[in-house]
Amino acid sequence: MSKKVIRKVADTIPETVVGKVFMNGGSQAIRIPASMRVPTEQVKISVDPDSGIISIEPMDREALKLAFLAQIRSLTKAERDEIKAMEFKRDTSIARINPAVEEFFKGSE
Repeated sequence: MSKKVIRKVADTIPETVVGKVFMNGGSQAIRIPASMRVPTEQVKISVDPDSGIISIEPMDREALKLAFLAQIRSLTKAERDEIKAMEFKRDTSIARINPAVEEFFKGSE
């Protein structure tokens, strides 16, 4: 193989680093090196069940919006009716103050 071909192959190999795995609350997390930061708030994570390879893809707002709209458009009439039936009446009444809290603050004015 020529040096030119070897250089091209080397350029197509993605950067690989070892990441630290740790627990964050009840979730497992992976520390991503600064050189691999993604410029987005959300990512799409998928696992290949055969190889166990985890893929992380950045998602921008436009991609999220398009994915959401595609999901909405794919709903059947029965699914839309089910969602409408799940709507809850919002409680707009004024919250009552707990009498113990009211007593605690009495006289502090």
